[in-house]
Amino acid sequence: MERRLSQKNRHPGTHFQHRPVALASMAAAAARKRSHANLRPKGLKRLIAAFVVMAVTNGLAGTGGYGFPKNNAELSDLNPTYLTPDGLTFAVWGIIYLLQLLALLEAVANKAGFYVPRREQVLSYLTLAFLLNSAWLVVFAHELYGLSLLVMVGYLLALLGAYTDLDPCDTDLFLPAAVSVNLAWVCVATCLNGLITAARFGLGGAPLRPAGEALAAVAGTQNLACAAAGGLTLLALHVLRGERRDWPFAATLAWALWGISRGQAARSEFLARAAVVCAGLCALAAGWVLAQRLCGRRTVQVRSSAD
Repeated sequence: MERRLSQKNRHPGTHFQHRPVALASMAAAAARKRSHANLRPKGLKRLIAAFVVMAVTNGLAGTGGYGFPKNNAELSDLNPTYLTPDGLTFAVWGIIYLLQLLALLEAVANKAGFYVPRREQVLSYLTLAFLLNSAWLVVFAHELYGLSLLVMVGYLLALLGAYTDLDPCDTDLFLPAAVSVNLAWVCVATCLNGLITAARFGLGGAPLRPAGEALAAVAGTQNLACAAAGGLTLLALHVLRGERRDWPFAATLAWALWGISRGQAARSEFLARAAVVCAGLCALAAGWVLAQRLCGRRTVQVRSSAD
């Protein structure tokens, strides 16, 4: 009996020494829970509202509805460029909006919203990006080309802010892909908007044309378009080599470059071939990274099952 008591009382603080740590951990978890509960209604409600505004505005822009004197197809015909893809390529917007909708539904289903670090910044950047997308559709439909380029650059920067604040190892399924695909396409759209704006302002010797009239010549040059295609390809390869190994970004640029090849086939055979080569490089690199990821996940699953 004395031996038991001596063993029990040998270290009298052992039973309580971990209690402060446990209490601190419980307090931190409760604080995070309160933070998540306070953040979710504010950030997500604003983001959902901005998404609804963007979806409605896009529907009106595509059909030439109220407040839109011309639809997207008519505006594209008025402003031909050497980087304009064919009509099928713009179907990527359907994928972008679907991924964004799934990301929102995933966030609503999660108790804490998006499971990413610096969640407040990500929500704010995405809300701003959605609203700037809506604003660009309105401004471009009214052929305010200079202002549309400024809005497009702001849209690009907002997406870039969300992209850089996302953790490559986060647990969200749709959010990283939604931001990556949207950012990649907006990179292409910014190049297009820049060529159109330059031509509308008479830069590069292009004759001036008032709003409502088609450009007298194709905006840009073949060499400039080839340089842009090469730059987009280098950007895709750079992103694939980075920490993210972002294959959706590269795959989106591959789709865009392939569409440029199809869209410019009748105008310039050289440009069409250059664009399809760039698209092939992006697609092969993206496929290689995707295959490595899938093989890596399978290896981890096999090892975990073996253990």
